[in-house]
Formats: sequence, structure tokens, C-alpha cells
Amino acid sequence: MDAARYLFCEFFSGEGSLTSAMVAAGVPVRSPDDLASGGVDFEDKEAVDALGKELGEIVASGVLLMVHFAPPCSTFSRARCRGSKTRLRSDDRPQGLPRLMAATRSANLIACNTLYLAEYLAKELHVAVSMENPASSFLWQFLHFGSELSPSDVVYSCCMFGAPY
Repeated sequence: MDAARYLFCEFFSGEGSLTSAMVAAGVPVRSPDDLASGGVDFEDKEAVDALGKELGEIVASGVLLMVHFAPPCSTFSRARCRGSKTRLRSDDRPQGLPRLMAATRSANLIACNTLYLAEYLAKELHVAVSMENPASSFLWQFLHFGSELSPSDVVYSCCMFGAPY
């Protein structure tokens, strides 16, 4: 594999388990990116735009990118629906229950900015993009993917890459 031609990028990486698996497989990687360790703040649209520009410059140099996003899923989790005290969303209100919108605002903004960047990368730069969240997550009901992208679902287990879940 020509290391100058390919690059794997992981965002919301946590400890970077997927990036580590790519390194072990001999795939060139960008350092894993997570806000907790100083990465891009996906609540900040200007920061997301700057990241898009950075990735665009990499693509313009002839490098083929594969970008993986794993936006936080805690407020989108259906597990929160087990009790009325923890429920934040519902099937008819995937954006958040009216009285709890403040609790979902940050996650909604991150999700929207992630989709914005993912669609830009896929449509404009022809980058291979994946986005991770549990299949039952409210995230998929909340986001509205562009019809021209025709996203497809893939069942994937992080455990096989060394993640503890």
C-alpha cells in the first residue's frame, strides 16, 4: 500500500481503537481526533468548516481519504427511554422532548455539523465516509441525509477492533 496515496481519519475517536486497528493493518492514519483530547469542537461550525478545508487540501494533494465519524450517542440512545426521568427523545420527537430541548441541544448541533461535513466530503470531494451509532439510535431519525447520497446501513462491531463495548 502506497502510504502517500491513502489516509484513514477517525473523529469522535475516544481512545482511537479503530485508528489503532488501521495502524496494525498497515493503513496510514491521521491522528485520532476527539474533543476530550483537544480535537475539533463539532459544536463550532467555524471549526468544522476549517476541518473540511484541511481535509479538502489533503484530497487536492492526491490522497484518497476514508473518514469515519462516531458522534456521541448518549442523548440519542433508546436506553434512556426505559424511565421517564431519563427519557430525552421519542419516535415522534427525535430532536428532543419539548421540555428537555436544552439537554439535547449540544448533541443535536454536533450531529448536524457532523452530517454537514460528511455530506460535503462525500458529495464534493468524493471521499469514502462512514458514520457510527447504534442501529436503534434516535440519531438516524433525527438526521436527514441528502437523497443523492443514498446511504446504506452496515452492521459493525467495535469489539472486533478492541473497543470495550
